[in-house]
Amino acid sequence: MKTDKAFLIFSWTVFGVFLLYRLLVIVYPHPDAEGVGGNVIYFIQRILNGETLYTDPAQAPYSIAQYTPLYYYLVAAFARICSIGPDDVLQLFILSRTISLSLNLVFVFIVYGMARYIFAADKAAGIVAGIICFIFLEITSFSRPDSLYHVFFLASLFFLLRLIQDTDNKKNTGLILSCCLGCALSFFSKQTGIILPVIAGLWFLWKRQYHILVKFSLFYLLFLATGLFFMHQLFGMDVFYRNIVLGVANGVKPGWFFSMVIPSFHNSFGMVFMIIALALWFILKRKPGSLSQFSGFFLVFLFVSMNLAVLKYGSGAGYFTEWVAFVVILSAASLPGYLNKFEGLQKRIPVLMLSAFMLLKSLTLLWLFYQMLAASPYSARFASYQKQKEIAVRISSQLTAGNRDVVFLNLYTPDSYLSNLLFRHAVIPQMDIVALASYPQARYDYSTFDRQLEDGTFKWMIMKENSKKQFYGRNLDNYIPAENMNGYSIYQFKAQTP
Repeated sequence: MKTDKAFLIFSWTVFGVFLLYRLLVIVYPHPDAEGVGGNVIYFIQRILNGETLYTDPAQAPYSIAQYTPLYYYLVAAFARICSIGPDDVLQLFILSRTISLSLNLVFVFIVYGMARYIFAADKAAGIVAGIICFIFLEITSFSRPDSLYHVFFLASLFFLLRLIQDTDNKKNTGLILSCCLGCALSFFSKQTGIILPVIAGLWFLWKRQYHILVKFSLFYLLFLATGLFFMHQLFGMDVFYRNIVLGVANGVKPGWFFSMVIPSFHNSFGMVFMIIALALWFILKRKPGSLSQFSGFFLVFLFVSMNLAVLKYGSGAGYFTEWVAFVVILSAASLPGYLNKFEGLQKRIPVLMLSAFMLLKSLTLLWLFYQMLAASPYSARFASYQKQKEIAVRISSQLTAGNRDVVFLNLYTPDSYLSNLLFRHAVIPQMDIVALASYPQARYDYSTFDRQLEDGTFKWMIMKENSKKQFYGRNLDNYIPAENMNGYSIYQFKAQTP
């Protein structure tokens, strides 16, 4: 059946409102509006400044680039095209958010294409599927490598599904190549991209399609090895590994899953998707054909994989984006035919429920953004940025170009621009990652940091005004108050005489 015209108009309206919200987020001068965006911008600044992306997390500046590199270099490339430099902090935030929004729209287009051309959903159902996936993107997709990862993952899945539809065709090498290239690009956007080729390999192994498994494995490993070779040449494999593997393992905290992920996904909108997925699994189980069988297989394995991935500190509902998208795509192909069996009110009730579901999700994020604006409107946030910039200028004026890694930012960095404004001089530029996960778990050897904290290597320490002078029991007595400025306390190191 054709999707109800009124519902389609409603869906486009929701899309328009949500798109407007995303455009407002782009220009809103708050470093945490898109979910700790400053951490990503910091590494883009390093690239634009001619520095290496990955450094040893146990050495100054004690930064951890937790993502594989493609997104950082993509934004840096556009920054150079737009003549945006490493010190143009607000412009870099706007650029990154704009690129992520553009990638999100590409992701929506792929959802539509998969619903239409793989699962034969009607045009309107495909459009609604894309809109639903757009409004269910979490803020971690608003200015982070996740946005690029979504595109490559779903594009790879598109080619994989085409391959599974056409496994008897001997001329399927092009599909295998396209899928493997997309999988490799997905991995070099975000490490969880490794999941799709593993699921594909398990499927071909289970179905005893050894000829496809061999070709798929060889092509994927070739692309992966090529990428890793470049990583070794650019950064050194040890440093690369210490960031993208140990930097993630450093934050593995099962308690995070129970305290944060379950409430934000499993006990929230995710519960609806889990119920729908279970129903779809039973439907697919009874359907003949390799595409239906693989879809049920993929639903289960991807869901299990993502539940393991979210054990990492800082993860959230955004890790389920591809799984949610697949549930929505399958629903777009199945629901219209199911509703066609009913007439009148029986047909309208599910559509009304879906409309309410979409509206509720939209209003949830819109309400959070409204609260953010009400608490701190644009003018106030811009004024806050200017005040932090004054602090950065004040500190930088005391330093020379050779004074690297000498300003200890002993504050919660996600809601501050100081890590970005002082990126050349700051140590611990990601306090949310280091202080809340990697430092207390001691997965890295922070003995050099502990020594430097107490021997005067760090000439300045900045904290929020009226916050207690402490850092995990370290001796900070040599940091003497210099001045309070724009809501921050600035301390200067002065060795005490015995």
